[in-house]
Amino acid sequence: MNIYLAVTMIGFFLVIDIAFLSANLLKLFHGGYVPLIIGGLIFVLMATWKKGRYLLGERLKSALMPPERFLKEVAPTFPNRLPGTAIFMARSTNLIPPALFHNVKHNQVLHDTVVLLSVRTEEIPHVPIPARVEVENLGMGFFSVMVHYGFMDTPNIPEAMRLCAEQGLKLNPITTTYFLSRETLIANPIPGMAIWREHLFSFMTRNAYRAATFFKIPAHQVVELGIEIEI
Repeated sequence: MNIYLAVTMIGFFLVIDIAFLSANLLKLFHGGYVPLIIGGLIFVLMATWKKGRYLLGERLKSALMPPERFLKEVAPTFPNRLPGTAIFMARSTNLIPPALFHNVKHNQVLHDTVVLLSVRTEEIPHVPIPARVEVENLGMGFFSVMVHYGFMDTPNIPEAMRLCAEQGLKLNPITTTYFLSRETLIANPIPGMAIWREHLFSFMTRNAYRAATFFKIPAHQVVELGIEIEI
């Protein structure tokens, strides 16, 4: 496109937009500030949530170990395994979930079958059923499972786990327990976010939708292990 024509078109629409903005600025002190304040508050909440989740992930990452190291150093120390299946929900299949780490540390048990489960939301509306799950056998009764959902799909973890049978991971719902981490966040002046945003993020996390409810996991199959994290 001719550069002069492009500049002319941009200038034409810019004049219209400036005129429209100038006309609406007159309403700013007659109630027009209300939607701006509401929009600003919503932006602060969303930005704080996004930043807080990132910082939370980084804090957890620094305190956890990869599955390969866990299988080499920790799993062999448990020759007698507990019957049944334990599914530990994780942010990433590349790290041992906090719930697994604390279950081993405090309860001193490992189940016969241990599943590291992670959920990923893809940038498509729907993920076809055949592509819903990926299963990787890590050895020693450990499995890594990645569940894929589209942004318009309704997550249902028990249904997704039934699909794992086609990839060699057959689970009995009666002997399956889901272990989830319940983080208690402590605001700390270490580099990250402003202290008031850390308190805000902590408040939002306490009142967030429970993971078990969101993923439609039956309440009688859920065990939550609480941990404290400084952000």
